[in-house]
Amino acid sequence: MSPLPTGPGVATMWRRLAAVLLAVPLLAGAVSLAGGAAAAADYGRYAVGDLKRLDFAAAGTPAPAVPFEAKAGKAVSLADFRGRVVVLNLWATWCAPCVKEMPSLDRLAASVDPRAVAVVTVSQDMAGWRAVDPFWARRGLKTLTPYIDKPNKLALALKAKGLPVTVIYDARGREVARLTYGAEWDSKAVKTLLAAVTAAG
Repeated sequence: MSPLPTGPGVATMWRRLAAVLLAVPLLAGAVSLAGGAAAAADYGRYAVGDLKRLDFAAAGTPAPAVPFEAKAGKAVSLADFRGRVVVLNLWATWCAPCVKEMPSLDRLAASVDPRAVAVVTVSQDMAGWRAVDPFWARRGLKTLTPYIDKPNKLALALKAKGLPVTVIYDARGREVARLTYGAEWDSKAVKTLLAAVTAAG
């Protein structure tokens, strides 16, 4: 092994390298903040009604590559919906605001072009399908496709602080905004926001 070179010039080089390395995380943070500010500026005007509480802090963050479960045990992830705007809703059968907003999510799914917008509801019930299947049958949900996140890995990856939480992603899989409250998801305000995100590509 060769010894590291020394001398005044080398010391200056190391100081410059250290400064660059220290600047990288700061720059990444600045880019993230800039992305959030840009999203708030671009889409903030659509934050009316239930959307007044939209959170743009994580705007620009790529969707997590964490798998969740479809029927018959098939593993899927948000990458499977790439190319479409995604309305990702984390919910549970024991969550009263989740139960209240679920019919509006079903109506939203029925009203959008599924080639452009995907409404993805992922249950956080630890009982998995034993809880979700009877709920689906009782509520008569016809358009939504149920998914489960029994180990709650997706919720952890999203740093969800409660339920319901709904995250909107653009067609490239980047977070636009999120809402940690219930909402009427088939409202005019929501459809206008989704149309704007879809048009942005």
